[in-house]
Order: sequence, then C-alpha cells, then structure tokens
Amino acid sequence: DSTTHGSLVGGTHGSCTKVVTRIPAPEAPRTKRPGKRERPRRPYKNGTYCTSKNFARASCNRSIADFGPSLRSPITVTPCPLSDQLRTKRCVWAVTPPAESGNPGDRIAMEVAGCVMNSNDNQMMRVAYLFPRGDVGGAEIATIRFIEGHDRSKVTPVALFMESGPAVDRVRALEVVADVAPFLPRLSRPRELRQGRAWITERLRHHSIDLQHSVMAWTHALGGAAARKAGARVVWFQQNRPNALDPLDWYAALSHADLILANSHFVAKLQSRVNLRRFPIEVVHLPVPRAGDVQPSPAIRAELGADDSHVLAVLAGRLQRWKGQDIAVRALALAAERAPNLRLAIVGGALFGLETDYLKELEQLARRAGVADRIRFVGFREDMNGIYASADIVLHTSRKPEPFGLVVAEGLVHGRAVIACNAGGIPEQIEHERTGVLVKPEDPAALAGALVRVATDPEFRQRLGTAALGARVSTPRSAAARLESLYRRTLASKT
Repeated sequence: DSTTHGSLVGGTHGSCTKVVTRIPAPEAPRTKRPGKRERPRRPYKNGTYCTSKNFARASCNRSIADFGPSLRSPITVTPCPLSDQLRTKRCVWAVTPPAESGNPGDRIAMEVAGCVMNSNDNQMMRVAYLFPRGDVGGAEIATIRFIEGHDRSKVTPVALFMESGPAVDRVRALEVVADVAPFLPRLSRPRELRQGRAWITERLRHHSIDLQHSVMAWTHALGGAAARKAGARVVWFQQNRPNALDPLDWYAALSHADLILANSHFVAKLQSRVNLRRFPIEVVHLPVPRAGDVQPSPAIRAELGADDSHVLAVLAGRLQRWKGQDIAVRALALAAERAPNLRLAIVGGALFGLETDYLKELEQLARRAGVADRIRFVGFREDMNGIYASADIVLHTSRKPEPFGLVVAEGLVHGRAVIACNAGGIPEQIEHERTGVLVKPEDPAALAGALVRVATDPEFRQRLGTAALGARVSTPRSAAARLESLYRRTLASKT
C-alpha cells in the first residue's frame, strides 16, 4: 500500500507542473483528543514487535517522514500470535521489517519504529527485584538465590533497594546492578509515598525494565503502581502469611498484580481469601543450594558449645518471640535429665530493629531453668553451611504457622535430623518420621519428647538424615527456571 504525495514546481499560478513521488506510507495516526493525556512513547526493543498497533503505525509514519527518500521497501503492521517465546508486554502486533536490501535507510527507519533487527534478543527479559530493606532476612536470602540462579542469557536482573544494608553488597557481588533509594518512604505519608513511587518509576524506565518482581507485601503496595506507570508488568511474591485484619495486606491485595507468587500452598490458600481482584496465583518454593562436600568441623562445634560426645541441636533464625526460641529453651530444660549430652546453639539476632530485648530475656530464662551451661547464643553467622554440617539436629520452633520455613529446607539439604512444628508450610517439606519429626506448635513438652528420642537413638537420627537428603527441595537454578517460565507467560499475556 502506498500513498501519492505531490508538490507544485515552477510557473505562475494556474500553470504549474505536478511532480508525483510514491513512497510507502501507512495511515496517519489518530489525532489526540482534547484533554486526553498523551502517554509517553519509547522504542520497545523486542525483536520485530511493538507495544500496540497504533504505536507501530505511528512509528512507521515517523520513520517515513524522516527517512522517506531512502526507504524503498514497505512496512506493514500485522497481528502476531501469542507465544511463551515472545517477550511481549501487552502487544500482539508485529512490524514486518523491510527487505534485506542493505539500504541504510531501511535499518534507520526500523530503529525509529522501535524495532531491533537482531532476533537473538527475543527471549531476553529485564527484571527488577524490588527489596523493602537492605537487611538480610529469609525473604532477602531467598530472592538473592533467585537472582543467582537466573540464566543470564534469558534474564538481566536489576535490584532496587528502598534502604541500604548488607543485602546490597551481596547482590552487587553477583555482578548485578543494585540501586538504593535516597530515603525509606512511609506508606502513611502521601508525600513520601509519591516521592518513593516516582523514584521507582524513574529507575524502571532508566533500566528499560520489562517486569518488576516485588519482594513482600510492603514493596508491592509501594511499587505496584509505579511499575504500571513505567510500563512494566508486576509480579508480587507473597512470602508472609496474609492477614485479613491487616490494612497493609488489604492495600497490597487491592494493588494491581499481573501475577501473585506464593512460597507455599499454605500461603496461596490464605492469599486467595483476600484476592478480591482475582489475580492469578502460582506457588514457587524457596530455593536452597546443595550442601556439596561440606564436612563437620570440630572447631565450629566447639564454638557452639559441643564436642564429639555431645548431640548438638541448632536453632537458626532472627530473634523474635513468634519464632519461639524460648520454647526451645524450655524444652531443653525438660529433656536435660533424659538426654544429658544434649546441647543447644541458637544462631541469629534481632533484625529490622524489632524486639531487641528478646536476647536478654532468653539468657535470663536459660539461667532460671538451669541450662545456661548447655546453650550458646552465637548471633548471626556467615558460615551457615559449616554450622548445619556440624550439627546433629536442626530445630524449628515457631509459635505461628511459618509461611515456608527456609531453615527446615536448609536442614534437609544438609542431611540433618529435623524437628519442626506441624503447621503452615512445614508439612509440605517433611514427611513425619521419615524425613523429619513434626511436633505440635508451642508445646515444650512435645518438643522435649522429640529431642530425647532423636538424641538418644543414633540409628533413628541417622535414618532421618539419610532420608532428608532425598527430600524434594528446590535449588536456585530450578526455582529460577520456574520463575523464568512464569515471567515469559506473564509478559506474553494480555492485561
């Protein structure tokens, strides 16, 4: 299809010669309606695909206006089928490139039309991971493992942190760009909320992000609208227990999400109860790297207060009352007479400035129970692989149902005997008395009975550890591959 353009040359009025030039020209773009805000147009680098039919036509029209004299081949706009292999957002329109004539004008025109001639980039996705803080908690560790497991030929990850901290350095150590917000906005302050969203939108546009992965409900409530404004798809990873009485959970649940990810079927079921907008929900278990050939270390056992004659139980996690470290202390006191060689190491500390007085409370409880000499509080440790390998038992004692239980998965991967609460996402990982022992939550007597049985029966302890190695636990690469598949499906779907 071509349009005739004419011009008048020479002569006086009424005796002019009309010179006709034929160049390919699609129909003119629609005029802007008065009062309608024009959305910004930016080239969409995705093979030969454009973000919409109108945008493709308008881009072609601009190309012809600028490079008409050198453009020899027609540009057509046709619908293209949806496919998981297409890295599209909401576009199902393709711009057919000119013939390979070697004419520079053809290539320039296609670049102006927002297309890239190189088709090898069709599967590359630019994904921004939005972190709430820079501290290293369970959600941050899991997300960093997702980033580490990505195939860089398919995904280019970028990290956005709303606050600086050790997690920023961990991400940058993976050779991933990590930007830190100038301040931590509060959702209750409208001005800070607008400024925080403006920063996120600017960063997403700067990095040409296709999809934003929001870590936790807080970042989704903050960044969901910002991502949509930047033209990116939104994936929200729900890693907490949704609470129907919590305003933040409702705020996040009502914010747009193209996909909601849950770290367990337990969380997915709870999320469905507040999912009034019926966003799709998928389950992706948190990843744990394989232990490799890490061997038990006598030096580490000595630091944790145990030698070869002792049975060492390790309880790892941040110090908060709902994590139930005090339950483990009480259980150790109840089991002391029946298992005199049992020792307990509590690994972790306070995070996010929460319950900083809990450590002193635990130390006082251990002294009152008469087991202070059998417990070590060792704070945060970087060598968790060595600690798990040197332990005999891994404990989980949370009062409330754990959304997933990353510590449980880490204990299974290291082939340790795991004793955990029978609630939340834990039963999805442990088969009772085969790959671990499940006990009633918030019951020191039940935990003490399990500790005595595992500590005094070496064969049972060894059998649990051997079976734990065969438990189904996601690795960083397998979990990241699952994410990549969901990302592609989300980008290829309609809004």
